[in-house]
Amino acid sequence: MAIQIKLSVILQALKLLENYGNKKVFQLVNKIGLNSFQGHSVESLIDLFNEYNNSNSAQVPVEQLKNNLDQVFEIHEDSDEFGIKEFTIFHEEYPDRLRDLSSPPLILYYRGDKELLLENNSTAVIGSRNARPGIMELTKEYSSYLASNNKTIISGLAKGCDTAAHQGALKANGKTIAVLPCGLDDPSITPKENLSLAQEILSGGGCLVSEYPIHFKATNYTFVERDRIQSGLSQSVLIMQTAQDGGTMHTYKYAKDQNRIVACYDNNIDGEDFSGNRNIIENQPDVIAVKTLKDLDKLFNNQPQTLF
Repeated sequence: MAIQIKLSVILQALKLLENYGNKKVFQLVNKIGLNSFQGHSVESLIDLFNEYNNSNSAQVPVEQLKNNLDQVFEIHEDSDEFGIKEFTIFHEEYPDRLRDLSSPPLILYYRGDKELLLENNSTAVIGSRNARPGIMELTKEYSSYLASNNKTIISGLAKGCDTAAHQGALKANGKTIAVLPCGLDDPSITPKENLSLAQEILSGGGCLVSEYPIHFKATNYTFVERDRIQSGLSQSVLIMQTAQDGGTMHTYKYAKDQNRIVACYDNNIDGEDFSGNRNIIENQPDVIAVKTLKDLDKLFNNQPQTLF
């Protein structure tokens, strides 16, 4: 009996086609019809796309797709070793907050407690990889405070503020989600020195999440891509330290586009390494300026403006 292919395998194989991104694959599936992708073997799936090609000028490269399917079958087999699971945008449990994005991930891979991805009570705590020592300590303190008040802390496992954010949440025995620009298997997790922190997050009941499959290595592009997921999963975003040209500004821009609540540290922020903070505070009238710990209480009294 032919083995039926999971929808996530089909979507990942389509995404690996040249010039096929989230939007193009989503549009293709909707054009053909989601129900048409159920219950296929490799042979019947290829027949489906051959039939599609016969009646459409835009051709799906079938031979490349067959090769991609073999590749994705292999990586999905390896996922079990690390407890990596996934759901697709067509799954009913897919986080509603991500459906609102201009380019939502087609597939979310996760390790740990997926229920954290479905809650609506989280704050992304982000900032520079080269944060000042005092800001690192404040990031831990602020994250601990938020986590002790039942906020799930979301960050990116990077050096600097991200690391401090996760550590602060764990210190308070709170929950934290790490959004990664790479596969979720131990050898792919970046940076390498934070593998132990990733394992602490999992043992503490947290979650690792990525739109990239196992064995996928991070690139400059995927670091930017994951930023939309950090803010997308969050109710609010707290920016601790960023230069105007810092990577944190990508997440800030996504948060603005997604109508998330934005809070920004605003105490002794002189210097080029705080130029992003100053820009945000000066140009976003409704930003929550955070000067003391108690200013974070404003995050408990606001709700994000989303479609859901």
